[in-house]
Amino acid sequence: MNMRINIGSLQRKRGRFYYVARKGKSQVSVSLKTGGLRTAQKRVRLLLHAGDGEEEWLLHLAALGRRAEKKLAELRAGVALGWDGLAEAFFAKNPVGVSSASRASYSRWLSILSAVGRASAPSPAEFSAADARKTAESLAKRYLSCRRMLDFYRRCWTTIGLDPAIWDLGGRLRKAISESGRDGEYYRRLSFAEIAKLHAYLQKRNRSLADMVEIGYMTGLRLSDVALLDAGEVADGGERLCIVPGKTSRRKKRPLSIPLIYGARATMKRLLAESGRNGANPANGRAYLFDAAARRRPSKRLTAAFRACGIEKRGRARASFHSLRATFISLMDEAGVPPHITDSVTGHGGGGMHARYTQPSHAAVRAAMERAITPLRRQTVSDIVSGPR
Repeated sequence: MNMRINIGSLQRKRGRFYYVARKGKSQVSVSLKTGGLRTAQKRVRLLLHAGDGEEEWLLHLAALGRRAEKKLAELRAGVALGWDGLAEAFFAKNPVGVSSASRASYSRWLSILSAVGRASAPSPAEFSAADARKTAESLAKRYLSCRRMLDFYRRCWTTIGLDPAIWDLGGRLRKAISESGRDGEYYRRLSFAEIAKLHAYLQKRNRSLADMVEIGYMTGLRLSDVALLDAGEVADGGERLCIVPGKTSRRKKRPLSIPLIYGARATMKRLLAESGRNGANPANGRAYLFDAAARRRPSKRLTAAFRACGIEKRGRARASFHSLRATFISLMDEAGVPPHITDSVTGHGGGGMHARYTQPSHAAVRAAMERAITPLRRQTVSDIVSGPR
């Protein structure tokens, strides 16, 4: 039954405002539940627009109900949620869980936000869009990961039940952040001499980090995947890894089969034997290859090791553990290894449909890696400084 809904008027009765309009030949009155004029006008804008049909009338009422429920949830969350409990609330309400490697970074990002947000609003629920813009401008000047941090804050607000729209900063501000000079940086390739020097330095000070560097150099794996390796991901007694990278685990379920070559194979067998003596982790049943101390923020200690060895940033080219991945891919390309074989190790999917179907043999991948990668050897300091690469 279609009826014309005409624009009506605000009327006040006994201290309360009502919206009165004509629908067909009858008059409809909707209570706005307030005695304030501005609040009444705001609720009218949310509630009704001129339109045709009974269905549209009901849709407007339903939309107002949803907005009211959302606002009520935000207000209730704001009463109990303070800046100090922001991280705990996010971890508790995250439906898919958070890995231990990501947990440390997220906790740090939320602590940074808490320190800034506390000066702007008494609680996260009262943190406005204007506060978010000021925060974004401040973070862009100090942190390389600003864009990723802002995307994470939006996801955090969604998970907790607050309004994520405050983190929609607009194209102009996002473009300014992109043009701040930080987004143009990349991870540079390392020379063999730099890798050998770093490995020798860590062998004397932290064997676990030295093992991570060796595995990362010879497999191209990310630091988060190397640090969280467990016995279940080691196949054929330490001959290869069968792993689903954490970064792409939600959209790419097919595991990578990565041969272990040279010293990485012997290192993996030793780590596998040590993890067997340690037993499984009672919290999640995983038998990690590296102990808890080595898994706790290894990037910070590796950064210090890079600096101690004089391996530093050059212009926009950064130097970190991820540079080992850039080095691995570069060496594979220079050795003439087909891209689809390299992608089968790194997990990249640039080959389109071909990458979905191709499954290079274990022997072919191992031969390609051994042809491209120079093994790390025990050398004197002079050999390291004047290495072959």
